[in-house]
Amino acid sequence: MSQENKIASYVGRLIRDHFGKGPKAIYVTFSHPYFTIYVEDFLGPMEKVLLGENDEMSVQHLRERVLATLIPEIKTYVYAVTDLEIKEFYYDWNLANKTGIFMGIISEKDEYEHLVDEYKEKEAIEQEMISVSMEAQKAPEKIHSNKVNDLTFMIVREGILVPIEKELISLGKEENLKVAKRKLEKRQLHQGRRFELLLNTTIKDIFVDWDFNLDRSIVTLILDPVHLNKSRRK
Repeated sequence: MSQENKIASYVGRLIRDHFGKGPKAIYVTFSHPYFTIYVEDFLGPMEKVLLGENDEMSVQHLRERVLATLIPEIKTYVYAVTDLEIKEFYYDWNLANKTGIFMGIISEKDEYEHLVDEYKEKEAIEQEMISVSMEAQKAPEKIHSNKVNDLTFMIVREGILVPIEKELISLGKEENLKVAKRKLEKRQLHQGRRFELLLNTTIKDIFVDWDFNLDRSIVTLILDPVHLNKSRRK
């Protein structure tokens, strides 16, 4: 069994044990210095009940708390299987699509910061991300992006928190701040199909998470493979 399959199997069991139902499919990708664990058909029985009662906020907070507890276990297992130490770990989900993602960095900051990953849309994607950041808070002090695979783009922003957000974090309001920022930024990221137009295809999922201590955020774009293939044939 490959390392990716071992990790996928482990994460599937971990999610099933904590949510009462495992994902239908899990896709693990390592593209140094990044990794992603993308899960499909991920919605627990209790979450389904809460969503049926239009109580999405309870699901958001439940996910935030439970997934945060899984991070040490996943990091430990990934290291045991791959001998790679996860330096930064992020996660997010799309309740409407029943999808989720774990994403992270497996090397020190000074290693990945100077990587040059050129792809055709790189400059346009990063400029659009700067515009989104300015609408939501402020322009990032640093930004860099990578094409992890044919379906996945990862954008890292640094230095984006504004003073009011830093004050909320100091008051212990990190969870509420993260839930609010997710809703705001995702709405802006989807608005006007801005990234779809740049990439000339349909985006299946957009995920975003923050490390408030590092003042860093990762945005991951997942393309729709069906529409991607159609766009290539044009």
